[in-house]
Amino acid sequence: MSRRKTERLLSLVVCLLSARRYLTATQIRAAVPGYPESFDAFKRMFERDKDELRALGIPLETGTVGDDEAGYRISRQAYELPDIRLEPDEVAMLGLAARVWRRAELAGAADGALLKLRAAGIDAENLSQPRIEPRVQTAEPAFGPLWEAVRDQRPVSFGYRVPGRGAAQLRSLEPWGVVCRRGRWYVVGQDTDRGAERVFRLSRIDGPVRFSGPPGSVTVPPGTDVRAAVRDGDREASAPRSCVLRVRAGAGHGLRRYAERIESERAGDTGEATGWDLVELGYSDTPWWSEHIASFGADVVVLEPSDLRDAVIGRLKGAGVTARGSSGTADAPAKRGPAGPGPGRAGPARPATVTATERLQRLLALVPYVVSRNVTGMAETAAAFGITERELVDDLNLLWCVELRSPDPYCPIDLSYEGGEIVISEAEAIDRPLRLGVDEACALLIALRMLAELPSVGESSALARTIAKLEAAAGAAAGPSGQVAVQVDDVAAQSAAAQVADALSSGRRLHISYYVPGRDEATERDVDPMRLLVVEGRSYLEGWCRRADAVRLFRLDRILAIQVLDVAKDVPAGAEHVDVDHGLFRPSPLDVHVELEIGPSARWVAGYYPCERVEELADGWLRLRLRTPDTQEFRRLALRLGEDGRLLSPPELAEQVIADAMAALANYE
Repeated sequence: MSRRKTERLLSLVVCLLSARRYLTATQIRAAVPGYPESFDAFKRMFERDKDELRALGIPLETGTVGDDEAGYRISRQAYELPDIRLEPDEVAMLGLAARVWRRAELAGAADGALLKLRAAGIDAENLSQPRIEPRVQTAEPAFGPLWEAVRDQRPVSFGYRVPGRGAAQLRSLEPWGVVCRRGRWYVVGQDTDRGAERVFRLSRIDGPVRFSGPPGSVTVPPGTDVRAAVRDGDREASAPRSCVLRVRAGAGHGLRRYAERIESERAGDTGEATGWDLVELGYSDTPWWSEHIASFGADVVVLEPSDLRDAVIGRLKGAGVTARGSSGTADAPAKRGPAGPGPGRAGPARPATVTATERLQRLLALVPYVVSRNVTGMAETAAAFGITERELVDDLNLLWCVELRSPDPYCPIDLSYEGGEIVISEAEAIDRPLRLGVDEACALLIALRMLAELPSVGESSALARTIAKLEAAAGAAAGPSGQVAVQVDDVAAQSAAAQVADALSSGRRLHISYYVPGRDEATERDVDPMRLLVVEGRSYLEGWCRRADAVRLFRLDRILAIQVLDVAKDVPAGAEHVDVDHGLFRPSPLDVHVELEIGPSARWVAGYYPCERVEELADGWLRLRLRTPDTQEFRRLALRLGEDGRLLSPPELAEQVIADAMAALANYE
């Protein structure tokens, strides 16, 4: 059935591209083989075929014939991809952009764009292992429908859960754009119920996103900057305040980074150092900072102000209670969620079989690919399209068999593949690649603009030239790309990225002081750099760590200090790159399995950590099962969550959390 459908769709495309005038449905039925004899059955099938061609971005036009009878054709000018000539450095930029969406929501669109560019003679993905490896992940279920809503200018509604405010509330939104900042996706738009601009985090959307209006019914106000809206909304809203903390010497590195003043505490009678430091820093969001400070346990004590001090004490008391599992919701009946990876993990799965329309898309690219090269080998062509030579032969045979019973002059496709070389001499109807669709153009342009934020890439004139040429070739299809953005890190990480890029280009070793938040420690390391990774808006140094004697990833915004050494890097020959297509977490047989339950205000945990199982409980609680190589991180997490979390297993870890909470509370007595 799939092959016959592909033959019919391909014949329909060739027929309508070859037509010199609008063709009626009756004429199309007579010209294109494969339609049923019953006219009613033909009309139903023809309507479905038209929808599928338009979904592929094929510009099917409708006009009138004779006595106001509907006619159809495909305009070659609207169908064909305009000429796009790229220099080698521009092709390299496009190749980097093509890698961004692997295993993410727009992966299929990026692949489709590459297929068409490949047909135009641009082999953008044929790169050796680059020094910079960008990735975007879109694991939130809300991303797909929200991207469609932004693209099609449609209003939406969804349930939204605000931490600490109970059940999800229904929100109605006219979306203007979606933005990734610091690894989280947000949607920006007009909240129609409140009559104001709002920013919503996608991981807090509860349930499905529903379209609530027709396409084209949302207008983005002129001058709207969705990036700035998310950046401003991500800032702490209230006026900055100041707090004074007592921090144990050699600890609290995650707080010292923000300090405005640090001084050693001295005993009043002797003036000797007490082993503690006084740390003063600015803050504004009391609930968030109380969680963060509580996670340091007995190593940090809040001296002032009193409301922050009380909030931390409340967190610690809650952690001591809930670690024992005494919360009333512990025995609530659970609704089992999906097994396998939980929220925040790998992107959408690819279909195991190729559909008729997907094969049609490949065939429409295959002909111009061969024509643009005059002669091409079977093995090379099969590799370029990611298929076997046997599948390629089947595609060529299908092309060769295309026929039309048309009254207009029509030249059949004349091809041969004898001797392992493909030659196509007659294929005027489809010898040019199809132009880029909206999703395809946007996938590449969003990725290119993300690269513009990276040191040593953003300054490249090749990047600006590539964006300009791609926008010109895409035309109107490039329009929505400006409403989606991936922001890369902050200023501190950008500074470290510049030195990493310098070390990569010069082939030199790096010395870094690196903060490990799970253990609250700063370590000194010599690293031979291998790549600069950009995953979900966060930058990472991948390199051979001489302290661990293994390949390690270092998040750039956790590098406290960095220095390019006058020593040549020396990466062992057997060192393998980290496969980031399946996420950054690498499970090990030595990992410890952890189970915990989290309240409605802590549901972010399910999206932040790689969960093996997520179960819905009563009152908005979740039960999570995950694994970790270092339980210290989850001791700190349990302290941070307080009464909003409950550590269930392993039991010895729960006992450690109780001890940590009691020791921290003793400091306040």
